[in-house]
Amino acid sequence: MKKILIVLVLILVLVFGYIKLIKKPSPSILSTTNTAISKTNIQIKDFAFNPSVINIQKGETITWMNNDTVPHQIAFNDVKSEVLNNNQSFSYTFNDSGSFDYHCAIHPHMMGQVIVK
Repeated sequence: MKKILIVLVLILVLVFGYIKLIKKPSPSILSTTNTAISKTNIQIKDFAFNPSVINIQKGETITWMNNDTVPHQIAFNDVKSEVLNNNQSFSYTFNDSGSFDYHCAIHPHMMGQVIVK
């Protein structure tokens, strides 16, 4: 009985370890940094996204740069950036076509849209 319990525990450890490996963060989420890392930028200033609507091509990266005096957090679909303080940025590569509505998770009235062709 004791051996069966040990074997079951080992199996569970292996299964959960495998699940953790396959659930790594998407490579399209680049990072939160202090510098812009792409050519396509959206500025956050005065509680607004500028531009609020942007058109890009599939595979392009958008970088949101917080130039505001308060923290903001980009959120859309199942993506959520870290909280961005002044002069911090968040980048995301859009690998699928479509229209992506996003907002600030801290200030939901702040909204924008990325259109990917």
